[in-house]
Amino acid sequence: RRSSRGLGDVYKRQAERWVTQAQRTIDDFGLHEFGQTAIAHYAAGLLALDAGRSHEARASFLRAGELADRIHSRPVAVAAHLGLADAALLDGDRDTASAARATAAAELAAMPSAGTLTERLAVVERRLRAGGGPAPRPVRPPVVVEELTERELAVLRLLPGGLSQREIGEALHLSMNTVKTHTRNIYRKLSATSRDEAVENARSIGLL
Repeated sequence: RRSSRGLGDVYKRQAERWVTQAQRTIDDFGLHEFGQTAIAHYAAGLLALDAGRSHEARASFLRAGELADRIHSRPVAVAAHLGLADAALLDGDRDTASAARATAAAELAAMPSAGTLTERLAVVERRLRAGGGPAPRPVRPPVVVEELTERELAVLRLLPGGLSQREIGEALHLSMNTVKTHTRNIYRKLSATSRDEAVENARSIGLL
């Protein structure tokens, strides 16, 4: 049976595999206190929320926000606060949802580029005004399989602009082959098969 929030089966299975692998790696290497693992907790929170396990989701989002704060990863922290607000609203806990919304709004105000996080904040605010209710149906879960490097992030930020790979290389002072390698890694890490899909997936988790 499909969950009430309706994540596509393919994307859901993909996310579940990634979260299981990430949690196993965290346990095997004792990475529980590493801020870079915040995205894994965030993804686990989304899966729990999708399945209606609000208390589990809240715990995962809280942990994701705490770890993201340690490494000053504002996009992941904001996404975690908004996820917490969704989970709290599912429980009818408007106080926690309002507090999480306020924290997310304050963080967003300090971000030069918020991407789709601004839209997500607006959805949470509408749900709060309407008294809660089921969370909006997502298009797909986050699909990052591992952290992007600084160079990969630099290439990613230029992908929406329509520049060719040669032009991206010139802008970043990289060779054509290096740009191709970074682009392949970006596609793999974002579970994308095209530039447009990579940009869409990056925006869905606040990387753009």
